Amino acid sequence: MSSTGAFQYWQRTMVHAGPGTVIRLPGLFSGLGSKKVLLVSDKGLKDVGIVDKVAALFDEQRGPGGVRLAGVFTDTAPDAESGCIDDCLAMARATGADGLLAVGGG
Repeated sequence: MSSTGAFQYWQRTMVHAGPGTVIRLPGLFSGLGSKKVLLVSDKGLKDVGIVDKVAALFDEQRGPGGVRLAGVFTDTAPDAESGCIDDCLAMARATGADGLLAVGGG
């Protein structure tokens, strides 16, 4: 960082869309070098079963040395404030997650 506080941020973005593309998630994380992914969502999507369906993909496709879920964080609040983010980060650190998968949001 410069002495003026200026910085650059660059994020590579890839969009996968269409029927059935959710099945690619474990492979996409594997391609990024992740081994332990933290699934981040909210209680509403957990209650309707979406979180469990996504989590099951990681169990179904897990092979030797494959990607697995480090945990599931569903305490995300609308317009999450810093306390919520701190809790999610604490879980990521505690579980040793090296990747984050956000399900939901707007």
